[in-house]
Amino acid sequence: MGQSDFPANLPILGGKNWNRWRVQMAAIMGFQEVSEIVEEGLPTLTEQATEEQKTHYKESKKKDCKAMFLLHQCVDEAHFDKISKAGSTKEAWEVMQKCNEGAEQFKKVRLQTMRRQYELVKCPIAMKNIGLFGALKA
Repeated sequence: MGQSDFPANLPILGGKNWNRWRVQMAAIMGFQEVSEIVEEGLPTLTEQATEEQKTHYKESKKKDCKAMFLLHQCVDEAHFDKISKAGSTKEAWEVMQKCNEGAEQFKKVRLQTMRRQYELVKCPIAMKNIGLFGALKA
């Protein structure tokens, strides 16, 4: 870490490391004290807001920009394109979750299907081998 307490080697989300990246980003966001803004989003500001509320909103907006900067630094080009139009870090994080958790579920289902197909192909081959072994033995 440098003088600004900013991590030097940030994890980059590619296409296959969502679970690990998500855990690492939660730690980084917590360390940078912006995890609350990612989880809860920006507070709403009314026209009748007090000075204290305006100050709190300004601080929250600053944290949101810091968190968005972190996200932009930690994703590949494809993921950046998906989150670049997000209005807040919370919105960007939700887009990332939707894209990547859906992909993880798809991979699991696809893997289960492939295992079943393998078992279906393997069984007749094993039966042929047993028959061949029996014929050779006789």
